[in-house]
Amino acid sequence: MVIRVKLRTGDRIYRREAEEKRLGFVSDWAEEEGLSPEFARSLQYLIMSDSRNVQVGILEAQRSGEKIPQEFAELPAEELRANLLKLAAWWAPRYDSDYGNQGVATKLHQEFERTLITEEIGSLPHRELLVDIGCATGRETLEHAHGFRRAVGYDVSPEMIAVAETALPQSFR
Repeated sequence: MVIRVKLRTGDRIYRREAEEKRLGFVSDWAEEEGLSPEFARSLQYLIMSDSRNVQVGILEAQRSGEKIPQEFAELPAEELRANLLKLAAWWAPRYDSDYGNQGVATKLHQEFERTLITEEIGSLPHRELLVDIGCATGRETLEHAHGFRRAVGYDVSPEMIAVAETALPQSFR
């Protein structure tokens, strides 16, 4: 886990130079791949920001003498996958109705993500195949499938896929 390495090495949580280097790398990579560098930088920034927030929470817990919450402990990959599948199974039936209603930040993130994806799709020169990796209930896949010859959604959770299949119009089957 990143915070454990930083605690061991004495590195600060926020390291502007390192983050700018990562943002530059992802921007260059996106440009080489024909993707929007701004979109790639935005996603990378969100990932780094979330990582910093988790690291601060762990550091605060540790400094106050609290035991680090189990969800931040290092777990074997199999256990992480099992936990993810349990969480997804719990969320699947209520994901579309509840997820965006949990708070302002979630709604804003969804709007931001949808806007970026819509802009990127609009700039694509070819629309043969739309692939949504981590599609959950397929809501975004269906929203953006128009104009593509084929749309495919993948998710690790069978329960999420089952919900997606029930929402799938006959024309998409």
